[in-house]
Amino acid sequence: MLQGMIRELTDPAPERVATLGQRLARLLIPRDFRRYAPKRNTTTIFEVDRSMASVPWELLASEVDGELGASTPLALDAAVSRQLRTTYSPPPSAAPPLRWPLRALVIGDPGDAAHSLPGAAREAQEVAELLRRLGVDEVEVLIGAPGSRRPGFEPAELYGVIARLIDGGYDLLHYAGHAGFDRDNPERAGWLFEGGVLTASQIERVDLAPRLVVANACLSGQTSDRYRTAAGSDGPRLDADVLPSLADGFFQRGVRDYVGTAWPVNDLGAMRFAKAFYEKLLDRSGRPATIGEALVAGRRVLAAEPRFGTLWAAYQHYGDPFQTVAAPAATSGRAREPKARATAGAKSGGHGESAQHRPARESVGRRSSKRARSKRRSNRRS
Repeated sequence: MLQGMIRELTDPAPERVATLGQRLARLLIPRDFRRYAPKRNTTTIFEVDRSMASVPWELLASEVDGELGASTPLALDAAVSRQLRTTYSPPPSAAPPLRWPLRALVIGDPGDAAHSLPGAAREAQEVAELLRRLGVDEVEVLIGAPGSRRPGFEPAELYGVIARLIDGGYDLLHYAGHAGFDRDNPERAGWLFEGGVLTASQIERVDLAPRLVVANACLSGQTSDRYRTAAGSDGPRLDADVLPSLADGFFQRGVRDYVGTAWPVNDLGAMRFAKAFYEKLLDRSGRPATIGEALVAGRRVLAAEPRFGTLWAAYQHYGDPFQTVAAPAATSGRAREPKARATAGAKSGGHGESAQHRPARESVGRRSSKRARSKRRSNRRS
């Protein structure tokens, strides 16, 4: 039943969102608990295990009861984030805010000529310019494969990116390009470069991961539910036995906040989301915005334009929606708004399990491979 529901909720037609959102709520929230269900205008954190991470919680209706199809999605009213319950995560705690000066690494369109994405290259360039305009002190930009000619930009070569991440020191990592995810072989999932694929096995070498990762590529928020040990084998199935996706790799290295997607994204929509997200998050004209508020801003920009369909719901955040960037000392202690926390999935063994770093079809993303492009032509990243 769960997989059937997830299929129906993946990139649904906009006119079906209200009905599907209420159906999702009624299927997963027991009647006796509906009074405690997340409400409108309340930041909600879904604490999920691996079996429930693939549920599009962002589509959940803000009102469970009432006339079917009359409710709005929760994620357009307030921040909706996820936290993935794992044994390698520390207990939930409020991390200190990111502080200026900030250092960012922006990567765009690193695939070979057969997988070139001019829209992703433009996004990387525009995101870099936006970050500088918003006050990010150091922005390093890598655009195009080593064989491409992008005047004024250093190419995004696989080893060079890994070397930079191993050296560390980045607060923010933004990726725009192709990504792939194979549910049966999640350890092969990653970002596509001319020289190969950036996977979890390479991220494992990173000691100091960026605090915030925005992976603006298809299926980049997918987590693994595949294990090296077969179901029913002796002993518990531990997170150490998971065949990790790239998102899992970042979580394991301590990324505090991760933004990815649940289904294919198109170039224009990806750019609109990124600009709205960063403009809200890094705006220093008033009180510091939270990551949750920046997510709502990005989702609403997409929802306001019918041509983007339900792309707004594809964007998933794993981490702390109350995280801010570099509040001035006088305002860094602002009070938090009300929040709701929902736990989904059966508890897996061990008292050490918790929920801090939480990012959540065999298929390849729009910013992904040639086969997918033959089905969905144009500016999709697949």
